[in-house]
Amino acid sequence: MLASTYEKRQPEIIGNEYLVLGTLEPSSWCKRDKGPLVIENVLDHVHDFKERLEVHYTPAHWGPVDKGRTLQRKK
Repeated sequence: MLASTYEKRQPEIIGNEYLVLGTLEPSSWCKRDKGPLVIENVLDHVHDFKERLEVHYTPAHWGPVDKGRTLQRKK
């Protein structure tokens, strides 16, 4: 999302590490179309995450099964 948003505006920020603090209320997110979001106002509308999870994504593809994994067929 950052890459597609900033590739033309500020390409120098793409590829940096970021810490995501929480989620923003949808009504506050929609206001960004009317003007820039100011951090002092946004913090009142951010909701912290309850836990930290790591998500690993492997796109679907044809190939060998990863070691340690087995395929289970539905009966």
